[in-house]
Amino acid sequence: MRSPAKYPLKFSEQTMSNYTVHPTAIVDDGAQIGEGTRVWHWVHVCGGAKIGERCSLGQNVFVGNRVVIGNNVPLAYAEFGKISKLIGDDAVDDGRVRKGLAKKTQLVDAAMRLISRSGVASVTQRAVAAEAGLPPSAVTYHFDSVDGLLIAALVSVNDRYVAALRSLPDDPDTALKQLAEYISASTMEYREDVLAEYEVYLMAARRPDLRHELGRWINAIDEFAARFATRPVDRLAFVSTVDGLFFRTVTAEQPISPEDALAVLQRVALYDRGHG
Repeated sequence: MRSPAKYPLKFSEQTMSNYTVHPTAIVDDGAQIGEGTRVWHWVHVCGGAKIGERCSLGQNVFVGNRVVIGNNVPLAYAEFGKISKLIGDDAVDDGRVRKGLAKKTQLVDAAMRLISRSGVASVTQRAVAAEAGLPPSAVTYHFDSVDGLLIAALVSVNDRYVAALRSLPDDPDTALKQLAEYISASTMEYREDVLAEYEVYLMAARRPDLRHELGRWINAIDEFAARFATRPVDRLAFVSTVDGLFFRTVTAEQPISPEDALAVLQRVALYDRGHG
């Protein structure tokens, strides 16, 4: 049995016996999680996993059975696809792998913080290293270049959003409700993160070699919209509304409540009105 299984309208963390779990995360029975560890939203920890103390499992990280993660390991803004393969059912307790993933995650996190504050142009080898508390050589050790780091940041953002969309349940009412909660959380709790994410999306929009990453998001949101409207014009209205709500999270002074986000989504979701 998975816990916690409910998705309240307002995001609030749940403190277990000695660790903290976001209400959108899934922790299967039998998982061992150390004291002080924080399990963030859309994470799934399988039952046989063992996670040490004071870890941070970032958005959309999947931790498979028989995985062992040591103490003080941050997996935030993880490269979801790559980490899913390394931290999967056949993973081993390899300290070098853990440290390498942790350092790459530190650098991506640092780059995103810089982007949030000062834009993509602020991301230099020295600036990222200083922000991460690592030597400048760490950037080129873990990434081919600063551009490679920026691309990794873009991929990690895209992985997270695409996985979040595809993890929404089949029931349309519940799916809309959870999407509204996600949008609202982007306004209230993660506004600075979303601001940085828009910066890397705009970077990709200017570069033909990165258009495929934008295409991944467009395809994922189109696929989700098809559940609510069959006519192309209706799907476009739905997709444009979702994009507009996310953009509003970083441009409006007032946050968007889950209730308001849900009401707006319901206006353009035609599945229960006989359209299409």
